[in-house]
Amino acid sequence: LRPRFNIKVPQLIIQLIKRCLDASSSNRPIAIEIRDKLWEFKLNPTEIQKQIKEINDGPTINISLASSSYKMHSKAVYTSKLLNFNNLPEPKNSDDYYEQNDNIISMKFSESLKYNFLNEDGKFLTTLSYSYAIFDIDTIAIDENSEDLINELVSYETKKKVIQ
Repeated sequence: LRPRFNIKVPQLIIQLIKRCLDASSSNRPIAIEIRDKLWEFKLNPTEIQKQIKEINDGPTINISLASSSYKMHSKAVYTSKLLNFNNLPEPKNSDDYYEQNDNIISMKFSESLKYNFLNEDGKFLTTLSYSYAIFDIDTIAIDENSEDLINELVSYETKKKVIQ
């Protein structure tokens, strides 16, 4: 089972979420892949902004999050029990839902998908730039001293990615 939500989400985000929710852990992206993909969205915003604009220009959906649909009796005593998870079926992807519905993120997080690329003067940034080092990690001899150096280098290069 995968979460189901009631709002539209840009297709680029849907693809990333579907990979993160894949039943096979070997198909899920690692943290660096997710970071790089999010940087790509931020540094090349054309496609993601186009998709967000299409969603914003589309029909709106009103969702009530105020109360649940069931009533609890005031005098009832509710208990829990241990569940047996020994005979669960193998995990599988349920893409049929996602093929029919692209709504896979909650309203709470939809605001974070809107990028604001304005400078201090309120003008749209037309140039986004960043720099990073490319090196072959396999050619670096790693011992207990150099591992800290590599971590510092990666951290430094990550911090150098600056939107101008």
